Amino acid sequence: EFRRVLFRSVGALLINALLVVPAATAVNHASNIRQLFWLTIGLCVVSGLAGLLLSYYVPLPVGRGESVKFGPSGAIVVFSVFLFFLSFLWRLSHRLPATSSATR
Repeated sequence: EFRRVLFRSVGALLINALLVVPAATAVNHASNIRQLFWLTIGLCVVSGLAGLLLSYYVPLPVGRGESVKFGPSGAIVVFSVFLFFLSFLWRLSHRLPATSSATR
């Protein structure tokens, strides 16, 4: 029973990350709502494909010669968060102000 609750909780967190992180990444680059929409869709597709490839081909070393493979959903979220941090650093380096969708 505890395992079932744990899996549901982790699943809910992953789903929320898959919804929020690509949109937050797109906000760093979009200047209007149409760009935000298409950038979010593009980032979701790129994150999904890259996360799947990561989960299949990149093992995570954990000890003496042992390795563990990422699960696909975790790898997608990790790659999506990586893209968010890259876009955040890009925005900081170009000194662009963060715009919110409420002011558009």
